[in-house]
Amino acid sequence: MKINLPLLTVVYGLLASVALAQAPGQPPLPPATDTVAPNIPGVVAGGTKVQVIKDGFVGTEGPIPLPDGTIIFTHPGQSRITKINKDGSTSTFLENTNGSNGLAFDSTGRLISAGQTIWSSTKKAAFTLPTR
Repeated sequence: MKINLPLLTVVYGLLASVALAQAPGQPPLPPATDTVAPNIPGVVAGGTKVQVIKDGFVGTEGPIPLPDGTIIFTHPGQSRITKINKDGSTSTFLENTNGSNGLAFDSTGRLISAGQTIWSSTKKAAFTLPTR
């Protein structure tokens, strides 16, 4: 599977910006809008269209595309991994993730999640999918 790193980077930026920009007790931010990316050498060509596929998430991390074209990302504070389906709908991909805070594939295709429980300083790495 070829990963579209520029798109993934932009999706991550959009997800993170919603979480960082929202202060507690403040009214919700207006919906994100489509835009174009600036030129970031080695990451994304200037003028690349950035399309908002879903908004409204808070405290998300580690988006990564799956082989079927969907995207998953973590909710560390909720100990959950959410999936954005091709039609834009969302579903729970995995629950009770030990505060999963990052996702990556290893060289054999296993999805690795870096987790840390909220009430513990114990850091753990866990395989959440055996193969892709």
